[in-house]
Amino acid sequence: MLILFLLGHRSPLGRLTGGGLTDSFAGIVLAQIFVAAPFLIVAARSAFSAVDPVLEGVAATLGHGRSATFLRISLPLAWPATRSGLLLAWLRGFGEFGATVMVAYHPYSLPVYTYVTFGSQGLPAMLPVLLPALAAALLMMGLTSASSRRAIRGSIAVPHPAPLVQLLDRRPQSYVPPGTALAFQFQKQLNGFRLDVAWSTAGRRLGILGPSGSGKSLTLRLIAGLERPDLGTLKVGSCDLSHLPPEGRSIAYVPQNYGLFPHLNIAEHLRFPIGADLDLALHWLERLGLGSLTDRLPAELSLGQQQRVALARALVRPAEVMLLDEPF
Repeated sequence: MLILFLLGHRSPLGRLTGGGLTDSFAGIVLAQIFVAAPFLIVAARSAFSAVDPVLEGVAATLGHGRSATFLRISLPLAWPATRSGLLLAWLRGFGEFGATVMVAYHPYSLPVYTYVTFGSQGLPAMLPVLLPALAAALLMMGLTSASSRRAIRGSIAVPHPAPLVQLLDRRPQSYVPPGTALAFQFQKQLNGFRLDVAWSTAGRRLGILGPSGSGKSLTLRLIAGLERPDLGTLKVGSCDLSHLPPEGRSIAYVPQNYGLFPHLNIAEHLRFPIGADLDLALHWLERLGLGSLTDRLPAELSLGQQQRVALARALVRPAEVMLLDEPF
């Protein structure tokens, strides 16, 4: 009934087109899209739901806004399953009978339509239907046969690289200038847990200790801006960061599971932060023993190597505060 109300001969859209959506090839196409689209929607929704939200949060702390995070992280990770949904929707629409009978008053699916046209009018009459269908079939076969993961090769290059000895002797810039105060106060109700924490310090290092489930990770996520407090403030020096999004806080973050992007190699991870310092990246690659691994994906690394990649990525991010969740 819904498809008739939307596309039928007496619907507003049907009257607007003078009945062109019914009893026509355009009506067949629209009817099949209507019936097959849910297969794509369900697959895409499941694919995006499976993307680890930690990865999107890490991308935000590295300076990327929502659009950039979607295009560079969420969409590439969800694309293999979404592509399968495209194939399933196309196969479902290709042979649908019921919807075309209801909307186009035509008892033909696309294969039957092609066969009847060929039998009555010959090959030239069926080419406008056959060629797009054949092209779509070949495209889908090519997409599904391609590997769902491509190994991206690359390396970090500096136009005029300094000698390695100089890079190793270079000292990283301090992230919190001496005397800068860090002050925060948060209240947050999360399910059955209530966090109420407040602290201020002029020190350059702060350790948050407590038993499992006491809110340590939640406190770090509140500082990073990945969670919004019910009530709270955050200041670094004289700057109030409370109302800034994660990408605007200049805070680097390493989560417990390291938050590495599975489709990016090490070199691309270190180029990913906005404003990444390539000289500093070279320094940390050597300092952390990763110089020979720049073309590897996270799945090809040990857990210790993954942890060092996450640390190096945070260290090349221009930031005033660095948050390490379970650093040891």
